[in-house]
Amino acid sequence: MRYSVVHALSCHDDERAINGLIELSTDSDEIVRDWATFGLGSLINTDTPAIRRALRARLNDTDPYAQNEAIEGLIRREDPSVIPTVVSELKRRVTHDLLYAAERIASPQLCEALMSAADRGLTMEEDGTVFDLTETWQDAMQACGCIVDRPRPMSDLPDA
Repeated sequence: MRYSVVHALSCHDDERAINGLIELSTDSDEIVRDWATFGLGSLINTDTPAIRRALRARLNDTDPYAQNEAIEGLIRREDPSVIPTVVSELKRRVTHDLLYAAERIASPQLCEALMSAADRGLTMEEDGTVFDLTETWQDAMQACGCIVDRPRPMSDLPDA
């Protein structure tokens, strides 16, 4: 039921719908929380302190999907509070979503974390498929104005 409510509320940009999404963004069900955060971050165009607080609250979410939606929503609102989360997540894991977020933020504050990500390898496995993230990483490095002091090899992919 709450999942259906999230989808219904995400189609409206009024105060009652937004308040409902904010409440559902704290739901105990990860899917409900993720979709409510997506609604607030990407479907709702309104930008209020309450929406930003709700998105910031999801930056440390245990569900990476809800966390990614919060990051995206704060980037759309050009909120610099998202930078420390992207830095810490890039130092922990490398994903296309995080590299794309770094490219969109385009801040030199991300250079060290991007280098750290490259040092651990620029591949990501999802559903049994290995993705080479080198090009996405290079785009993020360029957008952030990072200087690469040593050449970066292409990620080693297993033989097909």
